This record gives sequence, C-alpha cells and structure tokens, in this order.
Amino acid sequence: MTVSTYIIKKNLAGKKVEVTVGDQMTPAEAERFAKEFLATTTSIDASQFQLVIDGTNMKVLTPEMATKLEAAMGLYNQAGFSKVLTKLQNNPVLKMQVSRIARKAGLLNLEIIQ
Repeated sequence: MTVSTYIIKKNLAGKKVEVTVGDQMTPAEAERFAKEFLATTTSIDASQFQLVIDGTNMKVLTPEMATKLEAAMGLYNQAGFSKVLTKLQNNPVLKMQVSRIARKAGLLNLEIIQ
C-alpha cells in the first residue's frame, strides 16, 4: 500500500490512534498533519491509548523533514500516549534518525518495531 501523505484513525475499541505515513511529506502536508493530529488527540484521553505509527514507506529523512518529524514527535510527547510504537522498514539509517529525533523531542516511550 502506498500512502502519499498520511492517514490518522482513532480505534476506540482497541484504545489506539493509528497513523500511516507515506515516504515524504511536503511542509504544507506536515502542517495539515499537525492540525489533524491535535484535533484527534484532544478528543481522547491519550494516556489511555497507544499511538501506532506505520512508517514502513518512509525514506531516509532530509534535514527539512527531520525538523518536521521532530515537531511531530513533540506533539506525540505532549499528547501523553501510554506507548508509541513505530513500524519502520529494515533501514539502519532511518531507524537511527528516528531514534535520535525521538530522544531530541523528549519522546522516551517510543519503540521501533518491524
């Protein structure tokens, strides 16, 4: 499945917010994502939910996109999810980028899965 930008879904029964992201986002798409994500998380008690991110289509991040991802991870951290699971392709450079950006954003409950 190819996702051009992103999809955000609330799974109330499973107590999850499920996010699927495409390979890259434009700055405008990143801003739309942030607004939609905030609207989604303000309607739930995020501490009772897991955030599950499918990033299997993501590519190695450009410096501009790394900055946008750090801002998004700051939103994830502020929302206060019980756990953040990120599914990535088996790409050591991308995993290292995502881990470093998560730490920089203060997102300490991130777990990268395959």
